[in-house]
Amino acid sequence: MGMSLSERSPAALVSVGNDGDQEMRIELSVFAWRQDAEGKMQLAPTEDIASFPPMLTVKPGEESKVRLLVTTPFAEQEKNYRLIVEELPPVRRANSPGVVTMRTKFSLPVFLSPAKAVEGAKIEGPQLSRDKLSFHLRNTGNVHLRPKSVHMLALGKSGETLFEQSWDGWYLLAGDERVYAADVPKGACARIAAISVEAPMEKTTLKERLPAAPGSCDR
Repeated sequence: MGMSLSERSPAALVSVGNDGDQEMRIELSVFAWRQDAEGKMQLAPTEDIASFPPMLTVKPGEESKVRLLVTTPFAEQEKNYRLIVEELPPVRRANSPGVVTMRTKFSLPVFLSPAKAVEGAKIEGPQLSRDKLSFHLRNTGNVHLRPKSVHMLALGKSGETLFEQSWDGWYLLAGDERVYAADVPKGACARIAAISVEAPMEKTTLKERLPAAPGSCDR
């Protein structure tokens, strides 16, 4: 789930509802969003997108609208942000010893779309050692991708499967790459001739078979 804004539609409304029985105080903030090579989220403060209002109060059973407005120029490559919606503590705390209060907090992806979207991805590697096998999945396009999953087979010289591993899918932002690493079973390294990787996307499935570099098992 996410939201895309463009030069033609640089603003949007977000609904914030309250399904509880107590009044909620909500704070909204926007952060620039990147991913590292392990897929970990990196957030930084930004003023590229403004939210109106930045804070609001929602009564039980009701919902309020928040307007997002882009305040930065659009670019040839998609820009990525996270809208953080966080419930604040009530102004007056009830005196309830032993009661733990759970507060809501979630984030919503927000993308600033380029004028022309180009999708592309490439699998690179593998890098092989006696105990690790890794490869890179790189986004070569200008918009984000989200593989549903990533599945790797380590193949022998006759094409037989020596071992395999799967990973859950996650966002691969424009221009980013993700490193996937698997443990190599004892004695299997020297028998690996290639890897086969399959990553189903929303519109297509990326499939690649790549040879393993000889002599890697000496490391």
